[in-house]
Amino acid sequence: MGNLARAISVEGRSVVEAVARTPADLHEVDPREHPVPEDASAVPARRSGWVSQVDIGQMLRSVDPGTTIRMETRVGAYIHEDEPLFTVHPAQARRTEHALAEAIDVAAARTMLQDVDFAIRQLVDIGLRALSPAINDPTTAVEILLRLGTLMRKVLTSPPAPLAIRDEQGRALLQPWNLHPDEFVEHAFDQIRQSCLDQPEVVATLLRVLRMLIAHVHEEGCSDRAGALEKQMHITLEMVARQPGIHPKDLERLQALSSDETDPADHSR
Repeated sequence: MGNLARAISVEGRSVVEAVARTPADLHEVDPREHPVPEDASAVPARRSGWVSQVDIGQMLRSVDPGTTIRMETRVGAYIHEDEPLFTVHPAQARRTEHALAEAIDVAAARTMLQDVDFAIRQLVDIGLRALSPAINDPTTAVEILLRLGTLMRKVLTSPPAPLAIRDEQGRALLQPWNLHPDEFVEHAFDQIRQSCLDQPEVVATLLRVLRMLIAHVHEEGCSDRAGALEKQMHITLEMVARQPGIHPKDLERLQALSSDETDPADHSR
């Protein structure tokens, strides 16, 4: 299981790097510069499945200069047949709408091609199985948290996918449903936090990982992303304090791990 977790974390970091790169001929812009009218043409998905990747270049090349396309979903989301896939303004010819739809890969199975959140999801699923009463494998849960920490170091210090990009001819793509860094934090830690409260060593690892990430985002000039991590730490400590049967010494130790005076990399405690 350790090799699988390592492979997922490594691939996830590669996806983060790829998604963070904006093509050289495109520029990030303010979405408010490209309002889409209420009566703009919405193009539905032609099949149900997971949105696995979007070819931004193909989408923009398919339309006339000055056209605005707004994604009505995001990579990593499941979309149902006939739900809106994207909206385009001004309205396009049917063959152009077809070319736009072909640039969005809706697959039968979820993949990690452009989906950073799927890397997080897979690691969390392994951790939850390890914490289940049927398996009760805290060692694997600890490793999953450490691997999540490695992945989240990259996620939280990389530029997020832009909400709006435009080419030199005024073609714009809006992506309002892209995940915010705070949402990645929630997806990485919420469920494991809720499931590990009766395992002090797993809770200790969670707190160490959160402390490490808080220090890392500050060091990398991304202090605005520390709030979601601090929230996770505070909720964890509140929930542990309410846990029936926890020994006062265990609680004291866990509370100490949230202190700035504690080395988040020290696993000797």
